[in-house]
Amino acid sequence: MKTGQTVLEITFFTNTIDRTDCYVIQCITEKGVLHMTISLRLSDEDSTLIKKYAELKNMTVSEMIRQTVLERIEDEFDLTAYNKAMEEYKNNPVTYTHEEVKKMLELK
Repeated sequence: MKTGQTVLEITFFTNTIDRTDCYVIQCITEKGVLHMTISLRLSDEDSTLIKKYAELKNMTVSEMIRQTVLERIEDEFDLTAYNKAMEEYKNNPVTYTHEEVKKMLELK
């Protein structure tokens, strides 16, 4: 594990009481400190879909869930930044060409 890196570990098991498929997601830092555990109960159909999708993408279920969650967070962040930029543009609709920006920043 690299310095400052956080790892998501995802464990799959079938609940013996109600026979549902479950995933436990643990967030581990470089010091091994557990910050979060998420238990996810899935129907057989959802579990099969997730497993097959991960297999289709040549990923483990853990990799696929981690990537999906992080992409969702990034998408929401990007949308927030876009909405803020559009609001600023509506308040002050000024645009610049690449050449104008290069001059302003004193780039060659």
